[in-house]
Amino acid sequence: MTTFLELAQTLQMAVKALQMYTAVHPRSQEALKALAAALAEWHRDRTELQIAASAGKVFADGAPVEGSNLHTTALQRQLSERQIAGFVIQRGVPPEELLAMLEILILKPAKLEEAGGVARVLAGKNLRYITLSQTQYREVREGEGGEADHGGSSQGRALGQGAAAGAAAEERALIAEPLAFDIAEALDLWNQHLTAATQGLTFTTVEGFPGSLPAADLGSLGRPAEEAGWGPGFPTAPQMESLRQGLGALPGEAQLSILK
Repeated sequence: MTTFLELAQTLQMAVKALQMYTAVHPRSQEALKALAAALAEWHRDRTELQIAASAGKVFADGAPVEGSNLHTTALQRQLSERQIAGFVIQRGVPPEELLAMLEILILKPAKLEEAGGVARVLAGKNLRYITLSQTQYREVREGEGGEADHGGSSQGRALGQGAAAGAAAEERALIAEPLAFDIAEALDLWNQHLTAATQGLTFTTVEGFPGSLPAADLGSLGRPAEEAGWGPGFPTAPQMESLRQGLGALPGEAQLSILK
């Protein structure tokens, strides 16, 4: 029986493959087939799967997901940044509809907003098996309840937002996990910050370096990067994959040191 944590991992692998390659690339197709198979296993004794995010938590079929990891954290971030309450995925969903959902999850929030929001984008795809969740959730702990509990469901269905203290505690727990961060997203975020910070500024060109910015000092990472064939341009997909695998094999303390 597939657990939701396993399903979330398969989903994130499909998201990353689509970010790095085209939809028709063999790796993207393989990841999409794996996601479809995992969902089919999940739907064996269920008619649907509701995935939602609220107050820093991921909910599966109305229940908060316990034992969150990097994959569920990424899913929560993807939904929250795009202001998606959640998705309802029906049994028998075809791969092409899963691909449409993945394309929404990798669409930049600003682009999604320009297109009229997730509801309009999803409506334009004419999906039959995937719809937006209309229910908001929050985790209900012992001692809570009352009007916000809506009947005291053991699954914790309720309207509203979680407490800020709970979100802070979860953030501290995530910092303690091994930091296998996503290089593609980190480089993209760095590029956005660099563009914003240097807009309107002029730089003196360094002799022998292409472009208007001086070469970055990678410290002890410089020689391995040079030996791996990295140049002044954006790294290729194979180089990104090799770096991701190498970083993932390092202990958490070493990963945190590199990030710093």
